[in-house]
Amino acid sequence: MTTHMSYDPYVAEETVAEVRHHYKGPYHFGAPDGIVVNMTKDAVWVREGILPDFPNSRAPQFDFTNGQLVVPHPPTSRAEIQEPFVREQQIDPKAYYPEGYHPELLEDWSVGGDLVVPLDSLPENLK
Repeated sequence: MTTHMSYDPYVAEETVAEVRHHYKGPYHFGAPDGIVVNMTKDAVWVREGILPDFPNSRAPQFDFTNGQLVVPHPPTSRAEIQEPFVREQQIDPKAYYPEGYHPELLEDWSVGGDLVVPLDSLPENLK
């Protein structure tokens, strides 16, 4: 299975040709995102998963009447939807960012409600 790749029909054909040059067994793309692989000791099958468009929040909305971009507050926090075991495996960012580059990571929603950004404060290329 090929995963974490761009899924382009033209590239897909070339990818299959390259894989088949070296491997003749079962093969499937793990793209686009949301492909589910089910495995038992007797069988393997692949299907497209059913995913919501916005899994933990509503889509951001441009409110042109009031001149603002509104990013809705998520209905649940990361801690509420993520297993503690997963959180315990988090790698310290200092281990993977280059020395001298340490962006501020926002692991939790930093405001008490919706994030509202006045449109006139956005850079021109985002308006």
